[in-house]
Amino acid sequence: MELPFCEICLKTGMLCPGCTAKIKDGELSDNDLEIAKELYRLSQENKGLKDVKFKRSIKVGNLIIILIEAGEIGSIIGKGGNVIRGLSKKLNKKIRVIEESKDVKKVSADLLYPAKVYGINIVYMPDGTIIKRLRLGKEFERKLPIATKSVKEILLLVTGENVDIVFE
Repeated sequence: MELPFCEICLKTGMLCPGCTAKIKDGELSDNDLEIAKELYRLSQENKGLKDVKFKRSIKVGNLIIILIEAGEIGSIIGKGGNVIRGLSKKLNKKIRVIEESKDVKKVSADLLYPAKVYGINIVYMPDGTIIKRLRLGKEFERKLPIATKSVKEILLLVTGENVDIVFE
């Protein structure tokens, strides 16, 4: 398993100067450290996690978004969802796993599953800013797994794009 902290720091709980600098510089957070420790522990028990590359996490309220390398969602979720369920119980928070990408449609589809993203429109505002309008089905307006305000915040942090959400 590839984690943003060194193995010795995860085993001992004491951070080396390099890992401490990552947290002080804001590159990673204390939340990332807590998740990395737990993923390291789980990877010792579950060999399916050996190829997973944990990038970082985003905490929004009682929800944690885990960003991983492309194509590894199935591995981190585990057979029957046991890995994520165990991680969720240990951290006492809801968890969503998404692939790190700059593609708004891909990230939003991962984030909002099972809601279907119908499309994305590019809106050019009079002040020169560009907003991407995410079009979702009307039937999912009340069934989204995450609040729309949180979705906008997460998409801005992950992709760097301002997003507006509309239901059709």
